[in-house]
Amino acid sequence: MCVGLGSYNWSFDHQQKILADHLIITIEQMILLSPDCYDQIFPWVTKLPYPMCGAVEMFQTMPGLALLHSISDQMTYKIT
Repeated sequence: MCVGLGSYNWSFDHQQKILADHLIITIEQMILLSPDCYDQIFPWVTKLPYPMCGAVEMFQTMPGLALLHSISDQMTYKIT
């Protein structure tokens, strides 16, 4: 199981109002978690909005696993 953070940069074709014509996905950090973390991570992740989740909701519900602190620290730096 992996938990990460990054950004999606979409570009839309203005002639076709519902179609994206370009997408760049930037993965800034990805953490590989051991299967032992499943019981703490999976219930949390399945309750988050998909496919995009705002930082505030993520932080309010994030489990207190030490492995997630680097993601939390990096996101806090980005939004402050």
